[in-house]
Amino acid sequence: MRQKRSRSASLIHDNGSGIPQPVRESLFQPFVSHGKENGISLGLAAVQTIIQDHGGQVNVERTGPEGTVFRVILPLTMKAAPDECVERRPDTYGEH
Repeated sequence: MRQKRSRSASLIHDNGSGIPQPVRESLFQPFVSHGKENGISLGLAAVQTIIQDHGGQVNVERTGPEGTVFRVILPLTMKAAPDECVERRPDTYGEH
């Protein structure tokens, strides 16, 4: 019997110099950065929040001088809780 998959995983690889050891533990926290002069260091924190809000997860698969690989896992379907469902009637579209 073949089982249906319920999640999808993607690997995202960059070509940077890797993530320094001192920031690895707090990498997904807001305002954590290393070696960048510009930016507000919210990128990975925002990525993690969005992915978790969709029932998924993101983590560092590996990092080193050749770059970093992130693994993103997302559910193939997401069931909303009854109180999260919003019914919109056609006569209310576009109204604020």
